[in-house]
Amino acid sequence: MGKQASGTHRSWQTAIGRGRYNFDDFGEDPVFGRWHRGGFRSKTSRIDPYEAVKPLIRHLEIYDRLRQKIERQGFVIEELETLIAVLTREFRLEGYYGKASVALTDPTAVRSALYDIDDTLRLQARELRSGMTGYYLCRVVDIYYADFNSLIVEDLYRSPGYPMPDKRFVRLMQGGRETSFLRLSPYRSQIEKRIEAQQDPEHPWEAEPDQLQYDLGRYVLNPAWHEDQYPGMHAADHFELRKFPQAIELLYMELSGELCELRGQLDPKENDILQSTVSHPFLFGFLKMLEELNGTELNELPKEGLIHYINLQKAFSEFLGIEIPWGRHKTKMSLNTLLLSNFSRLDLVGKALKKSETALEAKRQLEATAQKIMRMATQKG
Repeated sequence: MGKQASGTHRSWQTAIGRGRYNFDDFGEDPVFGRWHRGGFRSKTSRIDPYEAVKPLIRHLEIYDRLRQKIERQGFVIEELETLIAVLTREFRLEGYYGKASVALTDPTAVRSALYDIDDTLRLQARELRSGMTGYYLCRVVDIYYADFNSLIVEDLYRSPGYPMPDKRFVRLMQGGRETSFLRLSPYRSQIEKRIEAQQDPEHPWEAEPDQLQYDLGRYVLNPAWHEDQYPGMHAADHFELRKFPQAIELLYMELSGELCELRGQLDPKENDILQSTVSHPFLFGFLKMLEELNGTELNELPKEGLIHYINLQKAFSEFLGIEIPWGRHKTKMSLNTLLLSNFSRLDLVGKALKKSETALEAKRQLEATAQKIMRMATQKG
């Protein structure tokens, strides 16, 4: 469903602080107009981006309803003709520089019209399992640093069935090529609610959801999330492992993060909101610990992290080495073999895991090891 406009979505039209985001702010200068995150806009321009994208969202909803009907019932000539008509029918999008008539069959024109509304908007099309097309409309905030993923801060529309194998990362076209973005949009509504709850009429807090999502991505999740974690995370999801994936993220932060830069980046209010939003106490405990370490202790952390990582890897290998009954004849097979040969249907392996006492005990041991490693990694000295 499309995103509804709300009074809490203040940040889209708010200039981001130049000190934290490296964006210039030309203020109220009558020559330069205003600089918003959406780019240079005339001072006299007034447009609500949430309202401006509604024609596109309505059109996508019509398309997806018809697409799903065809996928369920099969192709009928009349419905196929209707689908083609929906794809080729023009609709109007109004941006800062006027109205544009566009159709889904011309994605370049659609993206250009969206850019005219706000250059943080992205529309991505993907082939679905059925062979038909699904769409994803979102809003992004860029991080202009090498080796950092930019951020998806808000989902505006997502077609049912749109593929996201690893929901932490989404690939979007940027600069003529596909680029991975950190998807922080699932945290947005909670962040908005917690900002509202923190407001004090006598001491107003000028916090914006975009700003907190930027800090969350820049200083917490960018060093903790990596795409090469996907096999382990995918397995953990289907095997109902909770501590193990958290330990992976924590150790990645310890091993690949710029630890000197990470400490002290979140103020207490930000830290409280983000910690209550992202359910990972050890990750924030690690950031807090960094503030208490001297230079020598900080330099020792990657060495300790490598030892923890090796121990976690060993525990996971032992877990994958167990054998469980599989198939009609209940043949004993190692979990590692089942993982590699059934990666696209791990839900079936997960069900078999629940029926094996050996597997359940091995899972408890792996989770206990992960918990112990996280506790050791966040203790000073």
